[in-house]
Amino acid sequence: MPDTRQLPLPVGSHDETVALFRYGLIADLLHLRPGDRTLHARLREKADREYEEIISPPRKTPMG
Repeated sequence: MPDTRQLPLPVGSHDETVALFRYGLIADLLHLRPGDRTLHARLREKADREYEEIISPPRKTPMG
């Protein structure tokens, strides 16, 4: 089965892209068992990564 984190997002609105990005960040955390002691380490890992390219607003080009 392919690693879904490597698949490109479908083309959609910027808001939809941001929503999917945010869900992707927390999806694995939603399924942790209560009291799981890896939560803080996982949050630190996510905080240490760079995400700017993914959530930057779309560039607008002048018309006409």
